[in-house]
Amino acid sequence: MVSIELKNITKSFNNNKVIDNISFSVEKGEMVSILGPSGCGKTTTLKIIAGLVKPDSGEIFFNGGSVLHTPVEKRGGVLVFQDFLLFPHLNVEENIGFGLKMAGVKKNERKKVVAEMLKLVQLEGYEEKYPRELSGGQKQRVAFARALAVKPKVLLLDEPFSNLDTRLRETMREFTCEIQRKLGITTILVTHDKEEALMSSDRIIVLLDGKIKQSGTPTEVYFKPACLRVAKFFGHKNFIEGIVRNGVLSTAMGNYPIQGIENGDYQIMIRHEEIKLKKGTENSAGIVERSWFAGERTYYIVKVKDFSLHCIEKQNKIFAEGEKVDVVIDFNEGVFFKKENYCR
Repeated sequence: MVSIELKNITKSFNNNKVIDNISFSVEKGEMVSILGPSGCGKTTTLKIIAGLVKPDSGEIFFNGGSVLHTPVEKRGGVLVFQDFLLFPHLNVEENIGFGLKMAGVKKNERKKVVAEMLKLVQLEGYEEKYPRELSGGQKQRVAFARALAVKPKVLLLDEPFSNLDTRLRETMREFTCEIQRKLGITTILVTHDKEEALMSSDRIIVLLDGKIKQSGTPTEVYFKPACLRVAKFFGHKNFIEGIVRNGVLSTAMGNYPIQGIENGDYQIMIRHEEIKLKKGTENSAGIVERSWFAGERTYYIVKVKDFSLHCIEKQNKIFAEGEKVDVVIDFNEGVFFKKENYCR
């Protein structure tokens, strides 16, 4: 197992700074996600770690030793891309064994390793099949087997599930996490999918515009976003402006007692699940504008004065569109962002 450390990495293409002085570390055997929207520098960061792209400045360490000038084939990192990149003219056995063949491993040993990999990815009996005969999930498993066959020190995953349908993506995500934990291999996953990062990772690094805006466990990043941009990236749709003065929060919706928040102007993030709806009366301030039934839960947009609030209720609480409701918000459960501390 290998620990990884990046120090002050910067990279520009055509005078456009893609990576802006980022630093982070990955512990041995850890699964870390680099999360961010398209164009934020995620894949470039992964390629810099692999050695496919050279940074303009900064250092990269594996187990405390610099690999900045170590060639790709000697770093021990293997990239798995979203497009699988299987050789169409080679069968499954030949695809998995390709890296071993290039490394000069003898045929008998290659066959033994390939058999082990096929068992690991649950594709025994597929040795003679060609990529055109495989499903998307099977192709992805072959790509993983090929990567793992060369016994990499680091597994680098570049949006590996984005080309799969929703159900298959969930299956492959669970499968990948199971293999990663079984082998204990240091892994970095690049993704734009928030749920994927939350469900797969020991830690998440949020990358926006080439800069690290937050690093932490999934629960830390979700429940305590470091700044407004991170909160909005995670899709929290309820942001309410307010002023705190001496333990009272004043908003356009009304005044609320608040604890532990210093005086100032704020935007307050309220998660969907932290807004509670109750059956209303004619005097209730809330009106259900839209609803989406999704089985175990129902999604609502509720109008309160000039606010459209997004909330979620469990299946046993159903409100009709146009129905009046009471809206209960505990602002003490919200996340407060002072205006002067918004991250750009």
